[in-house]
Amino acid sequence: MTKLNIPPVSLDSKSVLCLTVTIYQSSFEKFYVTKSYFRIFKLVLLVAAVGFVSTRFAQVKLFNWSYKDFGTNAFTDISLDQRQHYHDFPTGTCPDGWVRFSDSCYWIEQHKQSFAEAEKRCYEKNATLFVVNSQDEWDAVREHFPQTGYTWIGLVRFTHFEKSQDAPIWQTEGAVNPTRLNWLIRPYKPVSNGWSALANCAAHFSAAINWDASAYTYFQPCSFKFYSICERNGTILDFLNRKFDFQD
Repeated sequence: MTKLNIPPVSLDSKSVLCLTVTIYQSSFEKFYVTKSYFRIFKLVLLVAAVGFVSTRFAQVKLFNWSYKDFGTNAFTDISLDQRQHYHDFPTGTCPDGWVRFSDSCYWIEQHKQSFAEAEKRCYEKNATLFVVNSQDEWDAVREHFPQTGYTWIGLVRFTHFEKSQDAPIWQTEGAVNPTRLNWLIRPYKPVSNGWSALANCAAHFSAAINWDASAYTYFQPCSFKFYSICERNGTILDFLNRKFDFQD
């Protein structure tokens, strides 16, 4: 085995000082670089989190209908600006003459109107057409529907859905599956229940006899004049209040 002869290294105080400074500087640079990378990593995480939250809020969609869809023959009588009239968002107790269920208030419109007129009338009352969020709500509110006639609700199936989507859509989010309503012909099929290019809007029929089997939901031409139900949904109004307070 060969023995290596390593000459001893002699360091004076100046050399020791320089070596110490060099080691410290190297360690500091590594620490600084590591800290910088950590800051960058935290920044990336922050940006990702903000992006995720922003995306989630961007996906909050209160109203389902694309108002360009109202360019059909059924909706030419009222402009889009008038139809989207929605201002001031009071919450709390229901106004006089309104029916209350859970956190929502309902106005029973006895004056017969077309679907577009009924929708505009609801907007003027800071409400939307009635959207069913539960079976209990559906059963409770139906008891107040005008008898012996049709009543508009916030449910439509536009003509361009013919090949892409069977089910109609509610005016606002969070509603029950519309195919589970008491359609005249069940299981639900759009054409079997009156839907056509000229009949896009859903209405509920109530008979003079308060018998559940005589009541049903059916598509009708949107220009027909029926009763209607307006709903002030407390959840939506609270969201709009928070949204506009934030913007102010």
